[in-house]
Order: sequence, then structure tokens, then C-alpha cells
Amino acid sequence: MTPNERLKAARKKAGYRSASAAAKDMGIAVSTYIAHENGQNPLSLQSATIYSMQFSVSPAWLLTGEGNASTQVEAETAEAMLQRLPGIEDPEAYLQAYRIARDAEYSALSGRGDKEVFAEVVSLIYKMILKGRAE
Repeated sequence: MTPNERLKAARKKAGYRSASAAAKDMGIAVSTYIAHENGQNPLSLQSATIYSMQFSVSPAWLLTGEGNASTQVEAETAEAMLQRLPGIEDPEAYLQAYRIARDAEYSALSGRGDKEVFAEVVSLIYKMILKGRAE
């Protein structure tokens, strides 16, 4: 199964009958989402993070197909999957950043925040954690 096929499966499992309905619900351009789901455009880590939040799946699963589709995966499994993702030098730091940002987003915005901003927050926290480890 390819990333775009996993994305489509995740959307359907989340209860969205159409790609356009999911895109509109996320506040993403319909053409952008459809291009991801059809495989016309590859999924980036940021896009996978946004979609994973909406569809309650693991971003690593969307990108690689490895491990459990559920976001409720064990840390060791998630770290192993993240090691295969491009741009992730330290899976533990990324997971820590993801959890911090997710908790902040859920508590501050009751789960209704801008998912693109959320993905950017994860990236920024991840970079801060890496920087702190290097010092």
C-alpha cells in the first residue's frame, strides 16, 4: 500500500465519504488534498502530521506503512518508524515535540486549532529540543 492509498484508507476510516469533505473540514485546499490522496503530490512530513491529527492515525504509518496505523502506538514502535522518516535525526525528540504540541493544542484550542499551525509548532519544538541537546 502506498502513502496515498493509506491516506485514502485513513480518511474513509475516519468517516469522510469524500476527499473534498475532509479537505474542507481541515481548512486545506481541496486540490491540495486530492493531489496527495491521488498520489500526484508526495506527502511531506508536515502534511502527514496534519492528516494524522484529523484522521487519528500515526504520521509515520501514513508515510511508511510500518507499524500500527493507530496514534496509540508504543513509544518504541513509534521511534522505530520515525527513524525511517526523512529529516528526523532524533525520533525521541520528535515524539517529545509532537506530544508537547499536541497537548498544548488540545488544551488551548480544544482540538479545533489550525492544523497547519500545529504541524509548524511540532517542527519548531523539535528543532528547539535538538538544539538543547547539542549545547
